[in-house]
Amino acid sequence: MNANWIIIDGYSLLHHDEKFASAGPRGMAAAREQLVSRLGAAGTALAGRITVVFDGAGYIGQRGPQAPSPIEVVFSSTSETADSIIERLAHATPRPGELLVVTSDRAERETVEAAGVTTMSCTDFLVLLAGAEKSLHRSSASLKTKMPKPTLGDFFPKPGKL
Repeated sequence: MNANWIIIDGYSLLHHDEKFASAGPRGMAAAREQLVSRLGAAGTALAGRITVVFDGAGYIGQRGPQAPSPIEVVFSSTSETADSIIERLAHATPRPGELLVVTSDRAERETVEAAGVTTMSCTDFLVLLAGAEKSLHRSSASLKTKMPKPTLGDFFPKPGKL
C-alpha cells in the first residue's frame, strides 16, 4: 500500500466492525473513541496521516478539544455530510495517488476514484488493520524476549563508580 494519507468514513467503518456494529446512539461516542484509539495504536503503521470523518448532524454529546493523537478526527457540520468532506479532501489533494479513502459506500468510492484516489472497503481495511496490529504485537513481543531481565544489582551503583 502506497498511501501517505488515509481518509476514513468513520461511521461506515464502525458499522462494519463486529465490535461496534450494534452500538446504539448513546454507545456511539464510546465506539468512536475506541476506534480512534485503535487507529492511533496500529493505524499509523499503515500511513503517516490518518483522518477519520464522522457525520456530525446526529452527534450526541459535547465536542470538546481532542486529546493529543496522531489521528485527526473531523465531524461534519449539520449543513454537510461526511461524504462531502471526504470528496472535497480527495479532490483537493495535490497527490491523489498517495491517498487512500476507506468506505463501503460504493457511490462515494466511485466519486473519489474519479479524482485518481485509491479506495478500499471497510471490510478489507479492517483485515489490513488487524494485520498491522498483529505485526506490531509480534515486534514488541520479540523486543521483550531480547532484553535481558534486570536484576537487583542493576539498580544500585557499582562499588567505586559513585
